[in-house]
Amino acid sequence: MNFFQIIIGRYFLEIIGATARYFFLNTLAYIKGSEPESFSNIWAPKIGDDKRVANGMANHMIGVIIFMTVIVILVIVRLN
Repeated sequence: MNFFQIIIGRYFLEIIGATARYFFLNTLAYIKGSEPESFSNIWAPKIGDDKRVANGMANHMIGVIIFMTVIVILVIVRLN
């Protein structure tokens, strides 16, 4: 069970959150005319352990929010 939770929590939810952050940050960069951010910099920055943990937590939280939003939308659509 712990292995399954690690796979879901670490990779699945974080990849969803990192992908959402990637598209959001690069859309803002495109609008502002600045340099886009690489996906590897959002997934695991090389700056330091604190920044890596903070990015991992942010990716995880955004992934959970998106995943739960999709589940709620699917339940609402299914009930109608």
